Amino acid sequence: MSRTVDYSDTGRTIAKHQNGDIYAVELASVWDNDRCVDTEIIASSGPLHYSDVGLDGWEELGRYPTRVFEHIRDAPLDDLDAEWLNEQESYGALNYPLGYAATTTEALRCK
Repeated sequence: MSRTVDYSDTGRTIAKHQNGDIYAVELASVWDNDRCVDTEIIASSGPLHYSDVGLDGWEELGRYPTRVFEHIRDAPLDDLDAEWLNEQESYGALNYPLGYAATTTEALRCK
């Protein structure tokens, strides 16, 4: 299997670790030849406090104010925690309360 990461096919969302920490993450699609097989976290910011992204009091309601999406879209990200977050995702320790790439203007082609 020849897997390649498509850095031009990205989306941002929030990843929540099972320990309660939240991260703004950027996902990229992973391809095997012409077939999308996965996504990979390529950059992140965090851990963030719920108030940093405007989530206080909203998660329980199941909907999110515009400021959450604006923060994720505009957040400066780096790749310092990307490898660790990918490992945590493979262990089932991450979930995506906003959905996969829910906050991007162009959704990932691979979901």
